[in-house]
Amino acid sequence: MKNLTIALVVFMSLFSGCKEDPKLYPESSKLEGINATWVLTKVSQIDPTNKEEILDVSFVFTEGEPIELTINSTDFTYQFNNGNPFYMGNSGTWAFDDNNYPTKIKIIHDLKSEEVKLLRSIRTVDQTLSIALDRSCDGGTITTTYQYEFKRK
Repeated sequence: MKNLTIALVVFMSLFSGCKEDPKLYPESSKLEGINATWVLTKVSQIDPTNKEEILDVSFVFTEGEPIELTINSTDFTYQFNNGNPFYMGNSGTWAFDDNNYPTKIKIIHDLKSEEVKLLRSIRTVDQTLSIALDRSCDGGTITTTYQYEFKRK
């Protein structure tokens, strides 16, 4: 019985001793991920009182010359190739709410500030940038949400 136990221990050690350690790669920089020129592909208009009511208004924005958004993460500037297409000014500066785990982008243009929601993480491998901009009445009540989808150029 003792020999059987020793044989079993030797047999088990042959299969359990050669495991590879899993490799974790460094996190992708969100600043590097957003640094690109983005081409608008889709715009949705959403009623905040009924989020199931979504209107595709892409044709208003995508006819003619494609709208491009260039975001520079070195000097934190942005610029559209068309004038003020989304209430965000033609150009300005920007900042993430958190450079490692961003959920919002603060946009400053024409002495105004806008907050844009980042709808998904943006890494260097991601080919899509999705953002949402809420529009409000003077009283602060959100009346419309615009969701913009861009493809990396």
